[in-house]
Amino acid sequence: MSASQSVKHHINPRHLLAHFENDGGGLTVVRRSPWVVLRNQTPESVGYIRRHNSRRNPDGTWSDESEQDLAKLDAVGAVELDDAIRFGIDANAEAHLRLLDMDLEHRANLQLFIATMMVRTPSFRARFDESALPTLIEDMRGRLEDGFAAGTIDPQSYKALTTAFETPGHVRLDRPEHRHLDGMVPLIVSAATRLHLDTLVGVRRFAEPLLLTGEEPVVVFPDADFSKGRSAGEFLFSSGDSPIQAWREMNTLLDQVDEKRRTLAALAIAIDPHTVFMMFNADTDDGGKSGFIASQVQAEGLAGVVNILATGSSTWVAGRDDCDFLSLIVKSAHEHGAA
Repeated sequence: MSASQSVKHHINPRHLLAHFENDGGGLTVVRRSPWVVLRNQTPESVGYIRRHNSRRNPDGTWSDESEQDLAKLDAVGAVELDDAIRFGIDANAEAHLRLLDMDLEHRANLQLFIATMMVRTPSFRARFDESALPTLIEDMRGRLEDGFAAGTIDPQSYKALTTAFETPGHVRLDRPEHRHLDGMVPLIVSAATRLHLDTLVGVRRFAEPLLLTGEEPVVVFPDADFSKGRSAGEFLFSSGDSPIQAWREMNTLLDQVDEKRRTLAALAIAIDPHTVFMMFNADTDDGGKSGFIASQVQAEGLAGVVNILATGSSTWVAGRDDCDFLSLIVKSAHEHGAA
């Protein structure tokens, strides 16, 4: 890998982005903060972050070993996505959702592709970090309450520690420098394995180019209410009765992530402007309901939900000029001062 290639670390694989190019080539891209509209962008120029997976050595130089390993996943699923798109055409998936049957090897590639899209994004890392300190403080508070109730902590210490836990900034968490890179591959493998165990797969095709893609292309649904869809990071690291404790050692963290992921009802990702690929958890009532809803809802409704949720989680979106939803975003960008 050349030095120039190793600096541009692609989060969104080029083979996925290529499916959203205009007929004459090139993507229309809209970025937020600040608003920018870019035309005729190549897949190579979209979906990367500089040194996203690099490690800085003690002498100030960079190591790209992690990126070189992760870059091997960039082409995973390319053949299977093409097959899924063709299946949607051949099976008349415009009428209803059609279940897709693949042999184990091809299905494994597809699951690995989805897993990388769930884990490699900057939003996943941000949610991972944001959740760590609150869950650590909550765990420490629980131990404090247990100790005080058992009489092993005196009232003065109890009061001082309670005040510290309740005062912002009094408890800090020093995170390992390369925590994301160290956990990336185990988290991807864990996600791919769970998708294999729990899900049925299907595609729904639309006659018009209704779909776009973005920084966070995978939308997960905790239950059959599609309005509650969110990114993988938002779902996994949200607060709740049993929040994931991102500060735990890796094996415990993976167990917690796997336990929460198994409760998912479904997930969706746009794989070209006409095709949404979905996975359903067949072991849950909400998984079955989600499959039924995805089959029966009008095309514009399903595409709109996937577009809105993916756009809301992304700092940029990309697609064809004849995608009406993207055209609305372009218009909004111009109204906000984009050139």
